[in-house]
Order: sequence, then C-alpha cells, then structure tokens
Amino acid sequence: MKKRTIFIYLSLLVLIFFACDLKIPSKIEIKGSPSVEFAETVDIGKIFSDLLNDAINGDKAEGMDIVPCTNTELEYITFVIHMDLFDRPLTIEEDAPDISEYPGFDLGDYYDKLADGETITLTEDKDLINSGEPMILPLSSIGSYLTDFNFKDLKTKLYFSGSETIEKLEIKIAKVEVDKDNTDPITEPEPEFYETISSPINQSSGFDGWKNGYNEKSLPNGGSEFDLPMNGKDIAIFFKVIVPKGADLERKDFEDGTIKVEIVVWLPFVFESINDNAEIVFPEDALFSSKDDLFGRKSADAENTMTDIVESLSLEIVINKDIFKGADLIVWSKQNDGSEGIVITNKITDNSLPFIIKEADMKKINNPVNWPFAPNFKLRFPLAGNTISFPKVFNATNIIFTANIKYKMDL
Repeated sequence: MKKRTIFIYLSLLVLIFFACDLKIPSKIEIKGSPSVEFAETVDIGKIFSDLLNDAINGDKAEGMDIVPCTNTELEYITFVIHMDLFDRPLTIEEDAPDISEYPGFDLGDYYDKLADGETITLTEDKDLINSGEPMILPLSSIGSYLTDFNFKDLKTKLYFSGSETIEKLEIKIAKVEVDKDNTDPITEPEPEFYETISSPINQSSGFDGWKNGYNEKSLPNGGSEFDLPMNGKDIAIFFKVIVPKGADLERKDFEDGTIKVEIVVWLPFVFESINDNAEIVFPEDALFSSKDDLFGRKSADAENTMTDIVESLSLEIVINKDIFKGADLIVWSKQNDGSEGIVITNKITDNSLPFIIKEADMKKINNPVNWPFAPNFKLRFPLAGNTISFPKVFNATNIIFTANIKYKMDL
C-alpha cells in the first residue's frame, strides 16, 4: 500500500507539472500538499540587460553604440553608451570664404585678412557648427518597463577634441524630452534652452580602444560632465559650436585640424522610485510563455485533470539576492477577449518571488473566459525612495511548486 501511495503522488506531480493524461487507479481519495523543487538557474540579470540592449540598439541612430562594462570589480550591471555627434576636418579652402565641411560659417569680410596672414577679432558670436537634426537617445522602450523610476547613478560627459582651435571655441548643448507618440517633427529649441559647457577639455573618449568592451570603473578621463534627464523618455540632444565674440583667429586655426564631439553615458542598473507604487514590469516570456496556458489546456473548454484535482498552487522562485524585499509581486492574465482577467498579488518578504494561486483564484482560472491563463509579472514598490540595484550575478536558483490537491477515484 505504501508503494501504491508513492506511485499515486508521483503520478499527480507529473500531472501537475506536465499536464499529461496519465491513468489513475480508481476509487481512492487523495489529499495532501505534494511539492517538487527544481534546481533551475534562470539568469534574471541577463533578462534585463538584454532588454536594455534591445531597447537602445533597436532604435539607435547612426553613430550610437552601447557597450557592456566588463570590469569584474563592478557589482552592478553597467553599460556605457557612446554617441559620436560630430567628427570632421577643419580646413579652409583657397579662394573660398566658407570653411569646407562648415558651409554655415561664412567668414565674409574676414577672409581676405586671414588669407594675408593677419589676425582677426570677431565682433559677434558666430555659429561654427549647428547640429541640425539631433541625436536621439532612445530610452522610452526602457521606460515602458520602468514606471516612476529614474536612473540613479547615471553620469554623462561631453568630449570635445581635435584642433588646438578648440581652446578658442565654446560648445553649447540642449536636451529635449521627446514624446515618442508625438508625430510632430523635433524642432531646434530656442537659444535660452542651450547651456554652455564650461572650459571644455581638448580630449577624446578613446572610443576606438574600448568599443568592444569597456573595462574601467568610471567614465573615460577628461571630458566635461553635465546633467542628462533619464526618466524613461527619449532625449533629443542638440549642440552648437560657437566662435565667441572677441575671439582672435588666424589662418592656421583653420588648417589641418579636426573637430570631434562625443557624448558618453555611464549607465548602471541602479534605479530609484520617485513616486509611490512605482513598478518594474518583467518582459513577456521572461519566466513563462505569454501565449500558452500555464496548465497546458489547449482550449477554453478542454478537459484537464490537473485543474480538476488542484485546489490551490504555490510557485516560489528563489533568487540569490533580496533586492525586491518589501515589494508586491503582481501576476495577471487577460481574459480571452483582451480585457482584465485574473490579478494575483503577493508580498515579497525575503529573497524569493511568491506566486500563490488560492482556491478562489483557481476557480477563476477554471472559468473559460480566463483561458488561456498565461501570466505576466510585475513588481510594485509601495513607497517612493526605494533604490533597486541589479547585481551582475543575479539568478533564480530554485523553482519550488507546492499543490494542495483533493481527488476521488474508484479502485
């Protein structure tokens, strides 16, 4: 009898986790809470790092690269974004009042004096470079997964390098939040929206040396740090290079030089909730398929032994860090007409994600209108000010199923 009982329990576990139609001995009532544990490693950190890669690389403009930070001393997942805004030679053509590559900069009355080797002094500001079309930093795709969160430890630098003439120039930058759903063209902001980068250093980021993997613990040396809003919206970056009023210029300032403008963003996966009930939404298919019924039912009216015998079910996903402690794990699935169906909320109290399906929830799952039960997951943080950091080693280490069952059979 003991062997038969063990066989029955094992058969039920197979039913629960693989939804197979095994034959059950008849006329016996079974009650209990069988459980099974899988030592399954799911790289949750990779789920979110891939999300960032896909979000930025999917919408990135020409001249933008996202590079993983490979330094093993860094605790958190970190990326470095490089934007090449401008890189052209600075040369003046013979018998032409315009500087090649800079058709907007007309020397006009100054040209003859420069050609004769004289030094000129500008009597007004002149735009040497105007970015025109902005570079778009595409973060709205990430914003759809992070509601009311800001990047906390983000840093941004501008690198201005090339000709020695740079020491005589000013660079101005403007950042404009972009509504991705707005189809209106992005226009250049008014002059008052530009801020001057003070004392730009003539130094490049050295991108060619680290474009295949960044192995430092901070941004490259040099550059000028400035603030960039990072709240889950696309950011349009405009810039101007100005030859300021009073600048003394010589012909050699426009010979055999270059101007290079770069922006580098240090982007660690450290977020701070700025409002109550901020949410992190897991991508679809991160843990389970978003299309298939969790219990293996092929249609809304399909018979399924598993849902007949299971009164309640608990799924516990154990992770190696307790970074979500205090948050609510919300699991939801839509009805088959697309409207809101089942919503299950459980408080996270330790280093595991509890997914508990109570008896009342099981009845809802068995309702044909809620087929398929294909759950999605999100984390809700009740209070503002939570800091969430995604470590480099961030895995689900165990998945534990426990089912309360009741089944009657004829022997």
